[in-house]
Amino acid sequence: MPLLINPNIIIHKVLRIACSAQTIGIIWLLFSFGASAQNLSNLRTRTLALSTDTLHIDTLSIVPATLKATLPHTQTPLDTTTYSIHYEKALLIWKTAPRPDSITLQYRVFPYLFSQTASHKTPNK
Repeated sequence: MPLLINPNIIIHKVLRIACSAQTIGIIWLLFSFGASAQNLSNLRTRTLALSTDTLHIDTLSIVPATLKATLPHTQTPLDTTTYSIHYEKALLIWKTAPRPDSITLQYRVFPYLFSQTASHKTPNK
């Protein structure tokens, strides 16, 4: 007795497998874009309140000549003669007494703090 296979059943199963593969592909695509949400840029923008004459800007060293200091509300650039920058320590030191209450800084950072000492082994041993 020959085995009879209904072609409608075969087409239905093939379409079900194809649809599930498409669904899995779409879900994988969405998750792969979500996984790349890390910020890999070294450009940083910060608005900081000024309370002392020395301001610790960041935990990493600043790339020289990339810092732009502006007033937050007007975006007016600050005069570079009123402050000095220690790039390796990421410090801003005011030279003059009249200073704004807050500033916006845009700068790039190195992936290291160059002023921090690092060693492979402890030097006392």
